[in-house]
Amino acid sequence: LPATGQLVGMAMIDWSQRQVEGSVRPCALLNTLKVHPDYRRRGIARRLAEWRIAATRGRFGDDAVLLADIQKGNVASERAAQHWSSQFVGQPHTVLMGMRRSPPRLPRGISVRPARPEERGAIAEQQNRFYQNYNLYAPQTADSFAAWLDHTPLHAPIHHLVVAVDAAGTLLAGAGISERARLLALHVGRLPAAMKLVVRAMGLLPPSGVVDEVLVDQLWFAPGHLAAAQALWAWLRWDLRERGSVLR
Repeated sequence: LPATGQLVGMAMIDWSQRQVEGSVRPCALLNTLKVHPDYRRRGIARRLAEWRIAATRGRFGDDAVLLADIQKGNVASERAAQHWSSQFVGQPHTVLMGMRRSPPRLPRGISVRPARPEERGAIAEQQNRFYQNYNLYAPQTADSFAAWLDHTPLHAPIHHLVVAVDAAGTLLAGAGISERARLLALHVGRLPAAMKLVVRAMGLLPPSGVVDEVLVDQLWFAPGHLAAAQALWAWLRWDLRERGSVLR
């Protein structure tokens, strides 16, 4: 509020370069729109959205693509988005997997290890090729990987690149890892009894009710090496068991 400086609303913008229908265009992901309950229905959400759109247009021009991820059932945010959006593209799906209790058997000749700095350029080429036909993918370079790996609010890294290689060291598959559990935890409150039994049986809900997530992003594999990606995923479920309770 201008008079008191009280914070009554907030919103974030994530600017990036992403693939859209065959070309790389500036994109703005509008997210984390929140308004204090005492100040809702006063047009604050709409004004925050308008400010973000104006800031994006001022930075990139009319070529920028505006995106928003809105939680299902968030009617207020959906209504606010109707003032600027041209389409709703549906609901993304997230898969949670519990950690393994024993190490997996990797295919003969395949090993999983952290990526080496000198491999980042080759990894970017492989990953970009894998996602070349995907809308909203952000193409990577050795420099963008380096910046992502260095970005951390803590005194230690929270982002990692891992690869699966053959005996000759050839890159077969890879993924980016983010230790989200070091930044926040998901506290699960009340669940229907049947659902609680299911998620605990699947290893997704610890007895504490606190879910510690490790994010796996941009999983890729070289042509003909799906088995290497499967081995990488299985190994991560074992290797990261001390850093989180689930992979997402």
